[in-house]
Amino acid sequence: LYNDAMIPVKGIPQGPVTLNEACVALEEMVISQTIEHGGNEILNWAVANCSLKRGTTGLVHPDKSSATERIDALSALINALAAYTADPENRSACVYDQPGMLSL
Repeated sequence: LYNDAMIPVKGIPQGPVTLNEACVALEEMVISQTIEHGGNEILNWAVANCSLKRGTTGLVHPDKSSATERIDALSALINALAAYTADPENRSACVYDQPGMLSL
């Protein structure tokens, strides 16, 4: 994406240290009912297939090894939250606030 469209891309390491804050934030949003996913069947399926693993340090992350099926949609959501929480300076930026269409 960066080479073709100059869209900044950030890697998200897939481990408890990086994903813990996002998992906790997502859990809080689910419990408080402040997240709306529009009844997305793929996300519902991914959530049903996933379990969270809590390590000895207390950090949580999705446990793909115990998943019965794919959890990619949930992983994408957690990665997005991880990127959002890791970069406070970009929290106000939103692609939907910019005029015009972006095509890749």
